[in-house]
Amino acid sequence: MIECTDFNRLRKGQRVRKYYYSGNTLLYKDGTVEKGLYGDGFAYVRWDNEEGLDINVNMYDVVLLK
Repeated sequence: MIECTDFNRLRKGQRVRKYYYSGNTLLYKDGTVEKGLYGDGFAYVRWDNEEGLDINVNMYDVVLLK
């Protein structure tokens, strides 16, 4: 997959990736947008291999996967 950061909205069904640190290791998790957003605000994302729905995802915290 190619990462794309040139976007200003998240739409339902799009795939996103979130990077985070665990100790000294850079990790990532992929997910699917369940409820999108435009501009500032929060999207709902269902992360792969996780039960719950993350309702606190800002568009600046993730990159869009193509």
